[in-house]
Amino acid sequence: MATPEPVHDHVSGPGLDAAPDIQTTDQGAMTAPAATAESIEEIQPHSTDEAVSPEQPDSASNKELLLAIQALEGEVQGLRKLLSDPITAQLDRRIELIHALVKEASQKPPENETAGGVSNEELEKQSDGEESDEDEEDMICEVKRVGMEEWSTEQSAPRHVIAAHYLPPSVIDVAREGKGVAKGGTERQERPHRVELASEVLVNELEDIADISLHTQAPMLLAPPYKVLIRYYEGICERLSYLEAHIPWENKKPDEKEAPESDPSAEMTPSTTETDKDIHSEPETTPSDKTPESRDEAGKPKPGDSGADDDVKLKKRKEWSTRIDHLRVLKEFIDKDLAPQLRTYERIKAGDLARISFEDLWFLFAPGDTIYLKHRGYDQLGRVYAVTGGQQRKRRGDETYNPFTGVHEGKRIEVYLNTLPVGSWAPLLVDYYTMEYDGYYLGPYDACKQITPYTGERSITDLPFYPLKFHKDEDGIVRRLTERGRKYCSSFGHKSYSGTTCPLDDRETPEEVYGDVFVDFKDYYRSIVEKYPYRSTKPRLGALKPVQPDLSECEEKVADGTYHLYDREVDQKAGDDFMSSHQSDIELVTLEPGKIAEESLRLLPHWVPAYFFRTRRYARVDIDQMKDIDKSDEARDRSFESLVIKESHRSLLIGLVRNLVVGSNSEPSPQGVGNGSTQIDIVRGKGRGLIILLHGPPGSGKTSTAETLAAYSRRPLYPITCGDLGTTPSAVEEALVEHTERAQRWGCILLLDEAVTLLICVLADTSQKRVYIEFFDLMCLANLIQLPGKGIMKSILPVVLSLLVRTAVTMPSEMESRGTGEDGKTLDPTQITYFPAANSTGTGVLVCPGGGYARTSISKEGYVPAEYLNALGIDAWVLDYTTVSNATAPIYPKPQNEALAALDYIRSEKPSVKKLGIWGFSAGGHLAATTLTNPDARLDFGILAYPVITLEGEYTHVGSRNNLIGANASVEEQRKLSAQNLVSGTTPPTFLFHTSNDGAVPVQNTYLYANAMAEHDRLAQVLVLPDGGHGLGLALTDPVRSWTPELTRFLKYSI
Repeated sequence: MATPEPVHDHVSGPGLDAAPDIQTTDQGAMTAPAATAESIEEIQPHSTDEAVSPEQPDSASNKELLLAIQALEGEVQGLRKLLSDPITAQLDRRIELIHALVKEASQKPPENETAGGVSNEELEKQSDGEESDEDEEDMICEVKRVGMEEWSTEQSAPRHVIAAHYLPPSVIDVAREGKGVAKGGTERQERPHRVELASEVLVNELEDIADISLHTQAPMLLAPPYKVLIRYYEGICERLSYLEAHIPWENKKPDEKEAPESDPSAEMTPSTTETDKDIHSEPETTPSDKTPESRDEAGKPKPGDSGADDDVKLKKRKEWSTRIDHLRVLKEFIDKDLAPQLRTYERIKAGDLARISFEDLWFLFAPGDTIYLKHRGYDQLGRVYAVTGGQQRKRRGDETYNPFTGVHEGKRIEVYLNTLPVGSWAPLLVDYYTMEYDGYYLGPYDACKQITPYTGERSITDLPFYPLKFHKDEDGIVRRLTERGRKYCSSFGHKSYSGTTCPLDDRETPEEVYGDVFVDFKDYYRSIVEKYPYRSTKPRLGALKPVQPDLSECEEKVADGTYHLYDREVDQKAGDDFMSSHQSDIELVTLEPGKIAEESLRLLPHWVPAYFFRTRRYARVDIDQMKDIDKSDEARDRSFESLVIKESHRSLLIGLVRNLVVGSNSEPSPQGVGNGSTQIDIVRGKGRGLIILLHGPPGSGKTSTAETLAAYSRRPLYPITCGDLGTTPSAVEEALVEHTERAQRWGCILLLDEAVTLLICVLADTSQKRVYIEFFDLMCLANLIQLPGKGIMKSILPVVLSLLVRTAVTMPSEMESRGTGEDGKTLDPTQITYFPAANSTGTGVLVCPGGGYARTSISKEGYVPAEYLNALGIDAWVLDYTTVSNATAPIYPKPQNEALAALDYIRSEKPSVKKLGIWGFSAGGHLAATTLTNPDARLDFGILAYPVITLEGEYTHVGSRNNLIGANASVEEQRKLSAQNLVSGTTPPTFLFHTSNDGAVPVQNTYLYANAMAEHDRLAQVLVLPDGGHGLGLALTDPVRSWTPELTRFLKYSI
């Protein structure tokens, strides 16, 4: 069927298409019924002051009424031959109404009536109340179909109940070719482009049926996909059936059956308890009553006599008749004009739809649906709680629109710019949640997915995500993911894994890993902050915040203003209903295996965090590839079979371990391990645990013995080496505290391998320059020993030093680097950490973290910048230079000499580096600046982030100056080490970054260096942000304060 031309086509039912054209005017009104209706209105008793006298039943007025009745009956007989019953039924009801008026006029008037038959007070009361009713009666109870050229103007009187606006076929063809979203065919052309509900009755009915506060009066404007009409179509039909079954006609036809005993709209109106009550009884006045007749009962006069009762009955009949007529027109309009959408919606609910176009995609998702998606190749289920978008934009955006207001990366949506044109399609956004565990509670984790516009139709199962009921193996998916959820809940503890890792994001690649692991969510989220400070920490559970709708989809600008199209109210209502009815399902609960509902189990993710003892780091692993450790008695008894050891030593080890482990509550849990057996504790805190020192030449089985004892005691073996601990006493102590506390929580056996190297580092700064050492391993049962957090090395050293040794080792007073020479440049190789780039470009950077020369912010201003450089193909070395934390102030010139030695070390170890630069933060910026301006450094470029430049005057950072050259340094010393005074005509190009509100190191430091570069005609690129403070780092997760894009351009194009 072709799209109707923009003319006034009035119908009252689907059967009118075959009726002959009886229109006589431009408005399409029928002449005879219209004239009769007007005569009826003129002779109603309460419509004018010249009412029919009740004392003269045979008067001329009554004769006029009878003549009018006869005229209507004649018209009805004639129209029955031409038209369908819906139109003639309206005339039948008007005839019955006139009969009622005649009967009312013949009754004796009350005493307070005037000679004219109606009191002035009664007229005043009726004038206001009947004004809106008269407006509704004046409306044409039909659908007007016109073109979109009339959309921007209001309907001319008389108004139609519904006005449907259509696009001409040519516009639809252009839209299909340009936008590529139209479904195609004549079915698409028959769909109305805009709909106007001009009836206040319909607006009130829809508000009541949908239970949505629309906050509007007629006309109500709608646009595709007509959510309120399609989603609540069943409610509209139930309401119409109810009104038709209970309409209060005074005289029923002989063949008309009584109203059914049960209320057909009982499900729609749960507050109605008596549906078969007498409509003539006294109305109820409960304000919260949601029954269809509740609005009609309010404000009626109390039945004091027969006249008042008749007024109430007559008014109620008129109201119900209007409601039925308007609802019938709405239902017939939906059945005919919105039939494609209605069929699609019904097929989606039945689950038998195979393909769908983008414009119908909104019908596919609803709050409460379980959706199926692939997360990095793994099956995942989510539960929808809000849907928005997927429609054409009716206006150009006035401002930048960012729908995301949450905090985690899974919720990020692209930012829509205000250049999106009118008529473009917005992506469909579906808010859903999965279930996750943060180490403390299990709860919903917010996420959002989108489907971008596409052309034609697609298979539902080819979409990025879709409702689970459309999956061909729905039962298998549910069964498999439910079982996976049970494994997730019981995953804590010692496990074995062999497979690939599950990357956190696109910056990581899967790796093949194997070995013993320990699953601990709480420790994982605590340690990830230290390793990845620029990433989010543990997930925010329970914070469900739906994406805000794009207002350009529901606000249309036309010539006479901005129209609000009622659309998002339906989405918000559906989301609110789901959240309120499923509040208990989204509450945070403790993780107790066996007590989690299956609906929540199937929403859990595919990965768990596992700590690999072999590599001493965390990784996300596939829970289906994880296996339990064999801790049976047979495995325990077999543990010593392959170990070659003296029987006396075997008996001694077994005796020691059995006394501490066997029979105790040693099974780990998320709260830690149980208490061991009772032991003698003469000195409080010193009598628990066991330290075993194994010594011998390489290959004698020291490590194998530790592994055997771990298997015998059914405990994880936690091996660490000197490389995991560092070299300085403070670094060793800090690392040992971290590892021993973790081993204590997990009930591990801690193995300290290659302890000789550790002992050398510890004694390097002591007065003992000559010690006797044997190669040995140190093993301790950390689960049963309270290892102190401070001074732990003091408790281990006496055990080591008491050994009888055979080999003498001379300790140098200072570890010298390759750069050692007459220039005094020295460097401990362990002070520099190498970060190689995967695809090196031949450029290298030495990174100097800040810290005021009191310490080094090695992670935030060292490791994170190194990873950033690696992503650009640049090799990086992080320098942990001397500070007052491991030396006595003043420390100059140690840091400067170490920087020069580090550059020599890089050139010797990495000759492929063709360009070498230096990067410094804060006090590290001062170290970098003084190195950058030193001709001996031979650098190609420099990066200075909120640097300390000057050591003189009011702009210096006093703490850095005092730590470097002392509080009593002379003015000459201060001037000599102020970097702006060291700039020359050979100083390499430099990128400088600062924030204007830096309260620690004033921004004038950057300006001083930039001015000096300008004076010597050297390249300096300066970036100053208005906000950020000191110690900002790279601010990778802050789009406002991040300055790396400018730095990236400098590194690519300026060096």
